[in-house]
Amino acid sequence: MLLEEVGKVIKEGGSRVIISSQSWHRMKQLGAVIDEELATTPTEELLDLEVLKTENIDDTLHTYQLAKRCNVKRVMYEACRWG
Repeated sequence: MLLEEVGKVIKEGGSRVIISSQSWHRMKQLGAVIDEELATTPTEELLDLEVLKTENIDDTLHTYQLAKRCNVKRVMYEACRWG
């Protein structure tokens, strides 16, 4: 939600710095389709994605890594929109 709101108020030529953990690098690749879903699914619908359903999450580390993967993909998507 924060990324969407920043996109509404940032001035043309403005800069954004977004810092996040790189823990997502330690998990297996999810594939282009899942990465796109994580990047583009409306915030309020994210928990409906199959990859984020409780039965598909192994443990708290996996949860953390999925969250970081989602953050990275959403920032990449928004950065393209912000241009």
